[in-house]
Amino acid sequence: LYNPIDKASFPKLARIFSNRKGDIYLRTYFELPKELRGQKLMLFLGNVKIANEVFLNGNYIGHNGILGEEPFSNGSKASSYLLPPVLCKEKGYNELIIHIQVDGEGRLGDAPYVSTERKVSVHTKRFDFFNSKMHMIISIVMILIGIMYFTVFSLRRQDKQYFSFALLNIFSGL
Repeated sequence: LYNPIDKASFPKLARIFSNRKGDIYLRTYFELPKELRGQKLMLFLGNVKIANEVFLNGNYIGHNGILGEEPFSNGSKASSYLLPPVLCKEKGYNELIIHIQVDGEGRLGDAPYVSTERKVSVHTKRFDFFNSKMHMIISIVMILIGIMYFTVFSLRRQDKQYFSFALLNIFSGL
């Protein structure tokens, strides 16, 4: 049974269930535009919580995260899938089913789209950089600032604010 879900609900899919746990199957149909026919195609989903798997025209394409009794997220990385050319109908409608398992939280961050492998790969890399690697870089910088202020505090013990600031940076960086 498929019920329409408004795209505004994508960021908070767990709210669909009273216990905030369950399986959601999103189904949509799309036609390939002429400019995409004959090209290597990818599907971009963005950051999906908790776990997901994708089917194109009834065929399994792939998954991200761990589905099952104890679902596990793939962190803040984007989900994107190569769409095998033999499974894409160049004329007529293609059926896309996205299975999302929610457990306490659940979301489909962006509106999914299909484009060339190159465009989706670039978007995925940019998305992953800003949503995971950039966080790591900021955390490392904060820890280094904390270490620097510990050093200053060790030289000027009367200035307690350096100790507080050092702790604030280190714990924020973790």
